[in-house]
Amino acid sequence: MNKLLNLLKSVSLVALISLLVACQQVPTQETPSKPNGYSRVTSDILPSLFGKKLTLDENYLSLAADGSFSGSWNDAPMAGTWKMENDYFCRTLTQFFKPENTGSEDCQLWEIKGDNVRGTRDKGNGGSFVYTIQ
Repeated sequence: MNKLLNLLKSVSLVALISLLVACQQVPTQETPSKPNGYSRVTSDILPSLFGKKLTLDENYLSLAADGSFSGSWNDAPMAGTWKMENDYFCRTLTQFFKPENTGSEDCQLWEIKGDNVRGTRDKGNGGSFVYTIQ
């Protein structure tokens, strides 16, 4: 009888562990929803931001469908080009208040929640910022 009870306990434990593992989702780059409520901005979502003003304090930028952007940063004109690469927003500044920052590409992880777009530099490994969509 004890052997049968031990066998049932072992089978139950294995079944429970199997159920727990099966219910867990492995996060991937394609996972659109995050626990914090943000969803990744993809090539399909980005056009919804074209022509809108993305503001951060007194600074702003506006994306165009032709792969360019313009705006103002620290009261100086800002411009550049952008492309989506593996669902990262890759931008190159062509005009900026710090000329030493022009010409280099930064691929950013962009995520959206409501009227906010959160960007994280260096493919999600750098510093973050949050734009308000207007």
